[in-house]
Amino acid sequence: MVAILAVSLELSLCPTARLKPQEPEKPIIAAMTNAAQQFITSFEALPEHEKHEVLVQLLRRLTDLPYSAPSDEDLAHAADLVFQEYDRREAKG
Repeated sequence: MVAILAVSLELSLCPTARLKPQEPEKPIIAAMTNAAQQFITSFEALPEHEKHEVLVQLLRRLTDLPYSAPSDEDLAHAADLVFQEYDRREAKG
């Protein structure tokens, strides 16, 4: 949930933001179904602009799903992740 909030917050703050693709050495979670793994593999094969559009559409759909509101701690953590990334980018120049 925190990762989704961080992605959502970053995209809302910077609509042209591009998310880093998952590093190939990171394994796909074993609990995923075969269909979910195929979705991830197909997603990773998309051009960057299409990945962005898919993410935007998925995030929009997530707002229609029932979920409990994140705690203040979850929101603070998500914001911290975003600002850490901004600091990292700023340090690179």
